[in-house]
Amino acid sequence: MVIYEPADLHAGPTLVVGDAAGLADPFTGEGIYAALYSACLAAEVIAEQVNWQVPDLGGYTSLVRERMGPELANAFRVTRWFFPASGLVHRLLHRHQGLATCMLQVIAGDLPYTSFFDACRNQPALLFCPGGHDRTAIFEIVRAPRG
Repeated sequence: MVIYEPADLHAGPTLVVGDAAGLADPFTGEGIYAALYSACLAAEVIAEQVNWQVPDLGGYTSLVRERMGPELANAFRVTRWFFPASGLVHRLLHRHQGLATCMLQVIAGDLPYTSFFDACRNQPALLFCPGGHDRTAIFEIVRAPRG
């Protein structure tokens, strides 16, 4: 299991966000969302402690790990199997329309990596059947709330 555990993202009165914190998506390289989201998390921590004599910004690192860690860990997982086996992955995506559809949604940022892995684990028949699937049915199952 891959766990995303960044080093401390704070030092004294300074917080590190976005690309500087190593929060860019390791699969797509996209970093705008992570930069904005981590800045919002930083603002949340700062707002809680703005009136403190000696603010403790260590909660920022914990917040990033908690809220961004699982998704970044799953992006690392995709990267680890996708690039070394790109020929095999290409053949799988070509033969399995459900898998290709979900992968395109992940790349577009419309489907979280966590939901993609949940679908692979919980609905493999839907994703790995050859072509002909209704995209709406795939997304209803992939995006269904976890029970």
